[in-house]
Amino acid sequence: MSIGKVQAETTSHPEKLELEHGLQLEFEPVPVTNNIIPQAEGSSSSCPVNEDVTGLDEKKVLEGLSVLLVEDQAVLQRIGIRMLKKLGAGVTLVKDGEAAVEAMTLMINAARKNHQIQNLHHGSNLETHNSPHYDLILMDCQMGSMDGCKATRVIRKLEAEAETGQSIPIIAFTALVTADNERECFNSGMDTFLNKPAQEHLLAAAIVETIARKSHKFSCDEQAEAQDEK
Repeated sequence: MSIGKVQAETTSHPEKLELEHGLQLEFEPVPVTNNIIPQAEGSSSSCPVNEDVTGLDEKKVLEGLSVLLVEDQAVLQRIGIRMLKKLGAGVTLVKDGEAAVEAMTLMINAARKNHQIQNLHHGSNLETHNSPHYDLILMDCQMGSMDGCKATRVIRKLEAEAETGQSIPIIAFTALVTADNERECFNSGMDTFLNKPAQEHLLAAAIVETIARKSHKFSCDEQAEAQDEK
């Protein structure tokens, strides 16, 4: 199975990835092992990305990012928070899929209202509805009341109904490594499948690679829509 890669050329100099809100991720490509599986395999895109893995050193490569961590096991909650904070990310913890849906509902509704306001003002960047913002979801799959796949399906439905064109990157972070589970995660709308436990550089690589692919796809979709409007 092919492996995902951050959308950057391998050089001896640090790379920068532009994100929303003027944020940048800076990193140096370093080889890593191959337990990151992207959904992009087999998908069609007019803007393809490379499909190798790019690793990251252990500096704070996620500085400025906000991650929604969805995990129901106390020990894994502590490990996940510690790893993400060490990499520089801000972390919001929720304990199950229902809480993840609630958190994302607030964010999606605010984004929808802001999108409507900007359209009324001809694209002016007027932010009037504030809510917690997350750049990525790290989603456990096996949880009690609502598992990660069910939560992801609800989140993707909410995003589609909001009609903002935004779709948050979601990484399945699971110890259940089977072909059926991997397929179910991707079918639910997740973007990447990462095995537990993961070393810090693998977690960082998965997050940066997933955001890079997602941002690239969003840019391509915007270009296609602009062409259709002409």
